[in-house]
Amino acid sequence: MRPLRSEGTGVRSHRLLPMPRAATSSGALGYSKERWLRRTLHQSFSDGRQPVCLFEGFMDFLSFLSMKEKVGSHCLVMNSVANVGRCIRYLRERHITVLRAFLDNDDAGRRTLGAFIEAGFLVEDMAVHYQGCKDLNEFHVNRIRRLREQQGQAPITTKPTHTIKLKRR
Repeated sequence: MRPLRSEGTGVRSHRLLPMPRAATSSGALGYSKERWLRRTLHQSFSDGRQPVCLFEGFMDFLSFLSMKEKVGSHCLVMNSVANVGRCIRYLRERHITVLRAFLDNDDAGRRTLGAFIEAGFLVEDMAVHYQGCKDLNEFHVNRIRRLREQQGQAPITTKPTHTIKLKRR
């Protein structure tokens, strides 16, 4: 199995594609990793009017994937609000204008939302759907807990349910 590509920019597309075998950062065999990424990402974001789902962290993105049966739009994970400038540049280069922002319900998330609006993006703030929680991941975990409690199943805990006794020699 060939390795999957990984961008070093802190911004990732949700579609993982296998890296070409000849692609290296040094350009071995005349095919550079940067050229392959530019070509692949340009094809991924061809329509700037289709909303791109923007996530502050990877756990929020994974929660989104587990909540949805099918994801029809492209997704972008910032990995940190410190990458706002990179994300804005990245989206502008691909002529993306419409975003659905799944940011945290804190000051940093609100500042980030403001930065995208000031940069001229049409932003739909999805945080209104998980208003009582810190972020989308916390909302998802709480929702799963409530569903399990309603169904009479054992609650999800982080504590071990039993202890294992080790035999001493």
